[in-house]
Amino acid sequence: MNLAILIGVASYNRPVADLPACEHDVDLMSRLLRHTNKFPNTLELMKNTSSAEVKTQLAQFISKFKDQPIEELLFYFSGHGDLFKDDFYFLFSDFDEKRRNQTSLTNDELDSMLKTLSPKLMIKVVDACHAGVAYVKESDALSKQLKASQGSFSNCYFMFSSQSSQSSLQDAKLSDFTESFVEACATFTGQDIRYKDIVDHISDAFGGNSDQTPTFVIQAPCVEIFCTIDEPIRKLLPSRAGARSSSVAVAGSCL
Repeated sequence: MNLAILIGVASYNRPVADLPACEHDVDLMSRLLRHTNKFPNTLELMKNTSSAEVKTQLAQFISKFKDQPIEELLFYFSGHGDLFKDDFYFLFSDFDEKRRNQTSLTNDELDSMLKTLSPKLMIKVVDACHAGVAYVKESDALSKQLKASQGSFSNCYFMFSSQSSQSSLQDAKLSDFTESFVEACATFTGQDIRYKDIVDHISDAFGGNSDQTPTFVIQAPCVEIFCTIDEPIRKLLPSRAGARSSSVAVAGSCL
C-alpha cells in the first residue's frame, strides 16, 4: 500500500505574509499523483490549515493505516517554514511566534508520527523558506537536520526547496520548486521515471540560481520508480515560459 499526504498553507495571520501559490502547488501535485494511479489513499489539506486541524487530520490519517504494510509514503508541504534552534518548523495558518510549538510542527515530531507506519520508502518534498536562519548556530543546519532525520527511515528521499539561508521563490500561480518537480515528469523522455531522475532534473533546473539551491538527502539504492509517464502527465504542466525568472521571494517574508 502507498500513502500520500499533501499540505498547502496559503493564508496566514498577520504579520506573516500569505502565499497564494501554495494552494495551486497542492492542486498540481494532487493531479500528478492521481495520474500516477499509485497513491489511492491520499490526505489533502489546503483549506482549513490551522495548526489544530492539520495536526488532528495528520494523526487520524496515520492512525488509520498504522497496522498495515506501507510500501511508499510521500509527504508534501508547501508553505512557510522556519529554522529555530537547529530544528525545522512547518508553519500553519495561525502561526504565532509566541506559541511556536502549538502553531507549527517540527520536522522531528513529523518524523515520529510518520515512522509509526514503518514505510519501506519515505519521500519528503518540502517547498518552503527557511527564514529562521538567524536563530541557528550553523549555516548548514538544515542539511544536518535532514541527515539526522534520515535515520528514522530505512530508505528515504528528502527534497527541500532551498538551503538554510535562502527563500523559496514563487509567483501568484506556482512555486518554482514544485513546478520543477512536476516538470521533471512532464518532460521526461523515458517511460519509468525514478525519484533520482526527479532530483537530477531539479538540480539542473536550479544549477545557475544563486538565490535558491534545493537541498537533497538520499538514503536509497536510486532505483525506485516514482511513476510510469503517460500522455496525461506530459500535458499536465501548462507553458509558463520565463516564469522562474520573474518569480519573487514571497516565501522569504514569513517572519
